[in-house]
Amino acid sequence: MLTITGLTKTYRGFKTPAVKQVSISVRKGEIYGFLGQNGAGKSTIINCVAGLLKPDCGDILLGDASLYREPLRYKKLLGYVADTTTAFESLSGKDYVFYAARLYGSKKEGLENEIAVWAKRFQLTDAIDKPIRTYSNGMKQKINIIAALIHGPSFWLFDEPMTGLDPRSTYELVDFMRSYAAEGNSVVFSSHLLEIVEKVCDRVGIIHNGQILGEFDLNSLKLENSNLRHLYMSLTACKK
Repeated sequence: MLTITGLTKTYRGFKTPAVKQVSISVRKGEIYGFLGQNGAGKSTIINCVAGLLKPDCGDILLGDASLYREPLRYKKLLGYVADTTTAFESLSGKDYVFYAARLYGSKKEGLENEIAVWAKRFQLTDAIDKPIRTYSNGMKQKINIIAALIHGPSFWLFDEPMTGLDPRSTYELVDFMRSYAAEGNSVVFSSHLLEIVEKVCDRVGIIHNGQILGEFDLNSLKLENSNLRHLYMSLTACKK
């Protein structure tokens, strides 16, 4: 589903790349997590995949659609949720999602009913007609998720998805990520929370100082009685 090849990004004013020669592949139906401390390069990769940052070199594909050669086709396959809960807070939840759907070319017919189905799924039925500024952080995160998925993307990209969420909202989000992937879609997210990555992901890429130190299948690690925490600490300790 997602293929990143030779991704390198250096920010203006810095000599050292924020990410260097990153190459990964994410399969259909897979949940893949970038695990690393703050500043490791996770958000840089996520923002490049989202099309918010232009890398120095490398290519990014969703299926056979290249972000740089076919940006519109690429972005129609993508649902992106940032690491903030920022939205147009003067709009109601329904109007915000409707606006996002129309940006992606969704037809007006049946859209209101579809929004109602999503609102019920995320327990926002009573709030969907209220201004977003009245929402809690968890509710804002949910409305951003609905806005990202309303056009039916096959790939979901998330930057630090659990930031600011209460335990119930976190549990609901984890549960939905699993069900979304089980439908044949793919999910990629970044986190510095090892316990979340262990609980949610099929595979994990450990990133440190802008480089992928290793990719690991979590089911295989469990069968081998290997500990992701120890693995992470030993890999990053060798790469100061």
